Amino acid sequence: MQKGFTAEVVNDVVVNCKNNKNDNDEWEALCMQGDKLLQKYARKYDGYELHRKVKEGLYRKGFDFTAIDQFLEERREKE
Repeated sequence: MQKGFTAEVVNDVVVNCKNNKNDNDEWEALCMQGDKLLQKYARKYDGYELHRKVKEGLYRKGFDFTAIDQFLEERREKE
């Protein structure tokens, strides 16, 4: 604001910065929980059943469906 920006612009930038930080934190939490579920269910299931169980577990924990799909796709590529 001291440099001549309006309050609206400053508020938008602050909100965007907070959202980016939250998205990154959420992604890290999703990866951590997803890896734990993959290890847990890998003993009993494989293939489609494994991914279905992990997806169910992450969805139950409140993660976004598209983020879950992205996580599972990345893990499939690593295999």
